[in-house]
Amino acid sequence: MMRSGASLPGRSDERFIADDGDVIIAVRDDGALVEWLPERNDCVVLFKELPKPMVVLRTSNGGTLCVAGYTAQHLGVRLRRNPTNYCTLSYGGESIQDGEIDDAGIWVGVACRDRHLRILDADDGSVVAAVSYEKSGNRKLRGAATHCTFGRGGYAGRLIFATSDGHIGSWNWKDATIERIAEDATAGASRPAYCFAASLRASCWFQRRTTLPYCVQAAVGCPALRIGAPSPL
Repeated sequence: MMRSGASLPGRSDERFIADDGDVIIAVRDDGALVEWLPERNDCVVLFKELPKPMVVLRTSNGGTLCVAGYTAQHLGVRLRRNPTNYCTLSYGGESIQDGEIDDAGIWVGVACRDRHLRILDADDGSVVAAVSYEKSGNRKLRGAATHCTFGRGGYAGRLIFATSDGHIGSWNWKDATIERIAEDATAGASRPAYCFAASLRASCWFQRRTTLPYCVQAAVGCPALRIGAPSPL
């Protein structure tokens, strides 16, 4: 149970929010992408009239990435190295299905509808590298890329991605190599399947604790986000 708290009217049928420390980033009912401060129940507008629907809204150590709309997509970033500035990037390539900002806030890795992976410059949206993973890597990777994330640990410097055929791949864009990663993540701690825990999209409902002393609840089609202090167990 949650005690009554602050609330933000959300846009109908949106299911993405991002926890960015002491603020929540979400789409308000007027279509604006906002930074919501629940302690003050106040909003800062980052972008007005965001296209429908939200495709990606993800916060990483490098910043927050927003992709909205299926055609003529909006691509925006708020980088940790410039946290007061939300920038719209000029990107006219194939539609983005998923993406993430790297920890340094320099690159944006994206999985696109044309079954290519791309690395974009986080400052201007220009394409730095691209690959057709189905035509590379001895053709061992098949399916549409549904999720991607920058690798950590032994996979640093690579973009890790999952496909609709259940394959997990690794792309080192600096030396242009693609490899398929064994699916059995239990083989060792270096296996990257755990990376997708933060990347996999929520189903119809989720409830989780944020870094705030609050619980956040959201549901598909829910007309408002609801914030409240968690009740003692």
